Amino acid sequence: IKKDIILTAAHCVAEPAQMLILLRTKGASDQFLQIRNVMSHPQYNSKAIATRQVSIDIALLQITTTQALNPISFNISANYQTSKNASLRIAGYGQRIEQDPKSDGQLRQSDLRVREPLSDILVWLESGTQKSSGACSGDSGGPILDPQNTEIVAITAWASGNKQSKCGSLTQGILLKPHLKWIRTMIDQLK
Repeated sequence: IKKDIILTAAHCVAEPAQMLILLRTKGASDQFLQIRNVMSHPQYNSKAIATRQVSIDIALLQITTTQALNPISFNISANYQTSKNASLRIAGYGQRIEQDPKSDGQLRQSDLRVREPLSDILVWLESGTQKSSGACSGDSGGPILDPQNTEIVAITAWASGNKQSKCGSLTQGILLKPHLKWIRTMIDQLK
């Protein structure tokens, strides 16, 4: 979201020395970026799913270099609101085929529709077709965009599937609008 700030899911991060970011650019060699700082939302709870508690699963990473990075638009309107059946686009490098690690690493995008329950904190998305095109393992932390203006409005946090599958059917995202003050405050602190 800035030349040196990456927005992601808090459950995807660790201490800076324990992580690297792989940057893939079309037509260029892969690069590994080092992380200077990590800031997880103060209301993030790693045990939230098991304990059925509210958790704000977002984090900011400050990287040590700004070369070759092009931030995506991060100008969420103060009156932005999701509505049932609205279309949102997820993007990520996660698995295309569940439990097949060889199927990840390629950017995938899919337009999904907002389903109920509507929330001020979360957005629930489904494909609306028989094909399961929602998030899968490795997509967490990826952007959820408004396809009308390609602005990021949420972060992918969780996925579920049909029957025995664990992904593709239902995608949950953390809406960013309620957390803009925290995000902007942290960005200022990381300058």
